[in-house]
Amino acid sequence: MKTPAGFTRAQIEQLSEIFRTEAIEHVRNIASVLFSIEDGRTDIPESISHAFRDAHSLKGSANTLGFLRVAIMAHHFEDALGTIRDQRRSLSVADLDTLLNTLEAIRASIYASEPGDDQLSENENQTLQQLNATFSLQPPRTTASSPPAHVPPPPNAAPSADTAPTTGGFSKEGEAGKQDFVRVSERRIDNVINQFGELFESSLQFESVGHDLATNVHESDRLAEALQKHLQKLSGSALEADVIELLGMAKNLAILSRSAQHNFFSEERHLQKLLLRTQDGLRAIRIAPISNLHITIRNQVREVARAVGKKVALELAGGEYAVDRAILDALEKPLIHLLRNAIDHGIEPPEQRRKAGKRESGTIAVVARHMGDAVELSIEDDGRGISPEGIKEVLQTNFSLSETQIAELSTDQLYDYLFESGFSTTAKVSQISGRGVGLDVVKHTVEQFGGEVSLRSTPGKGTRIALRLPLTMSSIRCLLFGVGLQTMAVPAANIEKVLVLLEKDIQKVGGGDVINYAGGHLPLSSFQEVLQLSNADHMSAQQNTGFAAVLRFGERRFAFAFDQIFEYTQLIIKPLGDLLERVPNVSGLALLGTGKLALVLNPADLIRSASGLSATKLPTVPPAAIQQRTILIVDDSIAIRTMQKALLESSGFKVLSASDGLQALQLLAYNTVDAVLSDVQMPNMDGFELTRVIKSRDKTKNIPVILVTSLGSDADIQAGLASGADGHIIKKELTRSELLKTINQLI
Repeated sequence: MKTPAGFTRAQIEQLSEIFRTEAIEHVRNIASVLFSIEDGRTDIPESISHAFRDAHSLKGSANTLGFLRVAIMAHHFEDALGTIRDQRRSLSVADLDTLLNTLEAIRASIYASEPGDDQLSENENQTLQQLNATFSLQPPRTTASSPPAHVPPPPNAAPSADTAPTTGGFSKEGEAGKQDFVRVSERRIDNVINQFGELFESSLQFESVGHDLATNVHESDRLAEALQKHLQKLSGSALEADVIELLGMAKNLAILSRSAQHNFFSEERHLQKLLLRTQDGLRAIRIAPISNLHITIRNQVREVARAVGKKVALELAGGEYAVDRAILDALEKPLIHLLRNAIDHGIEPPEQRRKAGKRESGTIAVVARHMGDAVELSIEDDGRGISPEGIKEVLQTNFSLSETQIAELSTDQLYDYLFESGFSTTAKVSQISGRGVGLDVVKHTVEQFGGEVSLRSTPGKGTRIALRLPLTMSSIRCLLFGVGLQTMAVPAANIEKVLVLLEKDIQKVGGGDVINYAGGHLPLSSFQEVLQLSNADHMSAQQNTGFAAVLRFGERRFAFAFDQIFEYTQLIIKPLGDLLERVPNVSGLALLGTGKLALVLNPADLIRSASGLSATKLPTVPPAAIQQRTILIVDDSIAIRTMQKALLESSGFKVLSASDGLQALQLLAYNTVDAVLSDVQMPNMDGFELTRVIKSRDKTKNIPVILVTSLGSDADIQAGLASGADGHIIKKELTRSELLKTINQLI
């Protein structure tokens, strides 16, 4: 592959990022014009002139940076628009189809091609041939006839792609005009945001420093008080003068400590204000309007509707609302799947709609609404809807649920099953919507960045799926609370109310606990029960301070009891990683000011689990032989224990957990265990010593021990084997399949 002269490979990569960002903006502008023409909302000659200028700018920048495939296609597209403009011709449906198909091919080429690549693909050639036939253009060139122009780097300086000014575009008079902004690559923005995240986390450590300063002030005061009392006893003694001197020093120390504390908290408040302002500024840079997805939405609806022979009217609203660009990028594929599903399975064929008394043309509405610190994006169709009876049939046939179990499920719970892996009410896989992306992926994608998914459907009338999206991923306001000795967090957006919970407030209804709330009975569970925490991770009943959080998910409410309430605070949530990517009830981890980690819980999963719909029970029914196996997890981290427990239980294992080697030995004394999964670095007794003790006792020596640790050197592995371990897995290399494979090989 060639590169334009005068640039290094690294510089070309940077410039390519800038080009792609600008090029996609031109494509979006042109698409918006074409869709406006299709809808009859604009004057064709004037609109085509605007689109022509974008195509001309796209061609110029592509040539400048050596994106020759894009330049060739943009050149022919510009010619087509020029023909339309000069001939003042009207545009038929076929004309618009050709233009939109060509624009989609240009968009694909922007991402697929590299500088210096001048060979058109087969699809690009066919697309340009169709464009030529439709608008009587010259046959397309398959390669560039001359090398591209390039911008020479300034003397003694490398060009900076991240701050390259943009001067493309033309005014109405046709003269080039400067734009009042600079192009900044998304990679550079992401780097700055990530560095700010680290800075924000570091600032949290000031909390522990402030606590230490407060302790110093307190201890200085105590020292001065003690010396003052001692001085009274030494009145007239030879030591009196010395104690007076020491007392003066102690009082000065107390004054200095109090002054340092005051200055520290003053500077900390100032720093926090600066951090919040910087965070708001970065959010403004990182967000993008939902309308950026409208081109994809319209293309998909057009493509799929014609492929299946259905008439579909698309309604778009709320495109001006903005969310984090990373959320929009992650949302594109799930949104495409939802649209394909709506058209393929939801909207009926025209003849069926006529018989049902509906218009031949179905309607899909994609609407964004602002909701506090979030945006709701809904996809609603007026199709056949989803039958609860069809879901019940699949549950009974494929998931072995009894009629009694199914009868106890509410309609909302039945619809929740649609979002579980492997669940489908459609026997025949369609080429349109059966492309390997299920509703479980939609749910996971949305919930992994703190959003939620809900579905409502009326058979015969249609289906509405709502995606509730946070405005930003940089930090989330959460409630910090305690369950026993552990600190956990729940996004504040999902908390409707926090209540003081008294024993007299709890009632028994239908075998379950409820509390009076908002004029009715609200189901009550506890984080302890839902997370299946062991007694070692909790306070006793007498220590329970009695709080409950009312969590909201869609239209559902559920109350969860917990021990202690701490505060509302901003947290940066870290993902769990590949191994624990889809752990039920858990969204991630967050670093606290104390230096400890808090487990950030998933409100949607909590309500599903408490309602009896646990994702850990759905995908398959494990063989009876596996269900009887018991695994002992040993790790001093509550987060790791909880997540590994959920992972193994979802695979059919019974799980016991211990916080260190000593507690593990106590459990082994009274329980039958088939394998031990242990961390290495733990207090009281580490994994190596635990393994040696297990292998030295007749009762336990045959139990396989697998060490799961971040220690990956040859010496560490040899130390594990020398202690008697049967397996050694490096945490960063650990996947769900690898863990289950190792366990099944050893038991």
